[in-house]
Amino acid sequence: MLLAFFINVAKDKKDKRGAEISISILVVFAIALIVLVLVALFFMGKMEWLIGKKSEVTKTVLSEAERSLALEKCKLYCKLGNKDGYENPGFSQKVIDAGFTKCSDFDELGPFEEECLTKECYGTPSPCGERSEADCKFGCSWDVDAGECKGSPYACSSMTNEDDCRANGCTWGVRG
Repeated sequence: MLLAFFINVAKDKKDKRGAEISISILVVFAIALIVLVLVALFFMGKMEWLIGKKSEVTKTVLSEAERSLALEKCKLYCKLGNKDGYENPGFSQKVIDAGFTKCSDFDELGPFEEECLTKECYGTPSPCGERSEADCKFGCSWDVDAGECKGSPYACSSMTNEDDCRANGCTWGVRG
C-alpha cells in the first residue's frame, strides 16, 4: 500500500526527480527485505553458511556435571596409564560438540606423557667420599677433622623431588 502511494506520487509529478524517488524507495524496500531475511536466519541459527563456522554464542555449553564426568574419565585413564583411552576417550557427542575430543583439550590436563607418566628418582647415588662439603647430605656427613664426606648415601628411590634426586647423584624422570 505504501509502495503504491509512492508510485502514484511519481506518476503525478512526471519529472526526473519523481522517478528517482520511486527507484530509491524500491532500493530501500529491497535492502529492508534482505535485512529482514538475515535477521530471521540469525535467530533461527542458520547463519553458519554465511560466516563459515559456529559462533562462540551457539557453541555447546557443558553443565558442570558433564564436564566433571569427562574430566574424571580422563584422570582415570591417566591413573591406569592407558594412553589410547586418554587420547581417544570416547566422549559423548555433547562433550565433543563443546570442543573436547581428547583429554588434553581440557585446560587442567596436558599431553599424556607429561600428565600421566610418573616421574621418579632412580639410579645409583654418588658415593659420599666423592662429594664436596656443600653436597655432603642425604645420608652423608662432613667430617671436619678429615676434611671429607663420609657415610652411606640414601637410596635414589627415597628421594621425592627432582632437586634432591639430582643433588644425590641420581636420575630424575620416567623409567624407560
